[in-house]
Amino acid sequence: ITLDDDARLADDQATSKIVQEFQSSESLGILSFRIENHYTGEVDPQKIPTTDKSKSPYDSFECAYFLGGGNAIHSDVFDSIGYYPPNFEYSFEELDFSYRAIDAGFRIRYLPSVCVIHEAQPKSGGVDKAVLEQYLTNRVRVAIRNLPLRYVIISSILWCGHILLRSNLDPRPLTRAITSIWSD
Repeated sequence: ITLDDDARLADDQATSKIVQEFQSSESLGILSFRIENHYTGEVDPQKIPTTDKSKSPYDSFECAYFLGGGNAIHSDVFDSIGYYPPNFEYSFEELDFSYRAIDAGFRIRYLPSVCVIHEAQPKSGGVDKAVLEQYLTNRVRVAIRNLPLRYVIISSILWCGHILLRSNLDPRPLTRAITSIWSD
């Protein structure tokens, strides 16, 4: 079980629910928990592991990735695919791990009955350019490690454009990210 450093499980029955869920299916490898904001009590739609925004944050479903804020990974997954990539310092390591787990035959499920209370502080105005650099670096690394070449190219171009826009056209996060990827 992993949680963000500013998060906690909402109830003391969480581990029993997790064990029971893993015992229900041999191919179930990862559980992603419901993440509620400590200050508002609401579930942030970006904290639900799906792009289908019609899904309720209170219904369980199979998903293609999990979130790092609160999850459980069965030890069989680590035995099969290893651990998180060592060169991913911040962001998208869960996405890379998700691709590899699914490729190895494991399933991922969103389990809203296990709730994590996240005490993240509200974000201030701008985005740190070092964070943007890590977003781009790791997103391209995920693509290189897991996708066919044509998707690597398309994804990389789109993410470069996204980072340029988010950095107010400052090329430094982009050039540092490319340098880091190139040195891999």
